[in-house]
Amino acid sequence: MKTGTTNDKRDNWTVGYTKGVTVGVWVGNNDNSKMNPKIASGATGASPIWYEIMRNLLTRYQDGLMDKPDNVEALTIDAYLGGLPKGGYPNRSEYFIKGSEPKDVASYYKKLKISKSNGKLANEFEIKSGNFEEKDFIVFQENDLLSNDGKNRWQEAVDSWAAEQKDDKYHAPKETSDASNESVMVSIKNPSDHQKLDDNNVNIKAKITSMEKIKNVKIYVNNNEIKSWNEDKKDVDETINLSDGTYEIVVKAWNEKDKNGESSIKIGVKKEWDYQVLTTTPTETPVPIP
Repeated sequence: MKTGTTNDKRDNWTVGYTKGVTVGVWVGNNDNSKMNPKIASGATGASPIWYEIMRNLLTRYQDGLMDKPDNVEALTIDAYLGGLPKGGYPNRSEYFIKGSEPKDVASYYKKLKISKSNGKLANEFEIKSGNFEEKDFIVFQENDLLSNDGKNRWQEAVDSWAAEQKDDKYHAPKETSDASNESVMVSIKNPSDHQKLDDNNVNIKAKITSMEKIKNVKIYVNNNEIKSWNEDKKDVDETINLSDGTYEIVVKAWNEKDKNGESSIKIGVKKEWDYQVLTTTPTETPVPIP
């Protein structure tokens, strides 16, 4: 048995079946006005009627579950989007007519190549140079088959819903990166962003990509320049000593066309990367009057 109620309590229903009979009951006002609160849910409105009808019918019809037809099979599917099971998402069992069952994970799951420079969709240059990372997103795309004015109202509604979601997986970038083959791409490989390090000797590794020769590379720690090279340097491997604390590390490079690029990370040395020193507000101490 399954019940249902409209959001504004204008009608409700109950439907259920046995091996021998199926019954559906709808309850509502003919003028579409809101229902009496006492019978406004499927459990209190349609269900009692459904129960009495079903109890009477079962004196004449067979009870029990239906026999599964030979051309129907049970399959474990992704409970969220309905395709084959997807790692990290719950599953459920569903019945399918043979030949209609899903053959792959739902197409809404997308693994996109994202520019490390600006968070947009990586362009061809960035993909060839390896200056991208793959991220998982859920992208809903729907067609409005009833539209006669060119507007896709289904997609507009989906996009409006997705915009309200807090989970980043619903916010796939739509713009493609404008980085050109004259650009400089910098990617810090070590340490990882937001990493907590247990050693004061911090090894910084970065990869620099440019179609032009590199003329200058610099490392900054908390806005202070601590290392510089005036050469065509495409790989950085430098170890520096940092005291306990939190740091922002930036690697910046320039090519011979005066284009530049940079990459930054935040880390903690023997502290969490976002550690903050607690400060207390000074209070006045009464001075005794002699």
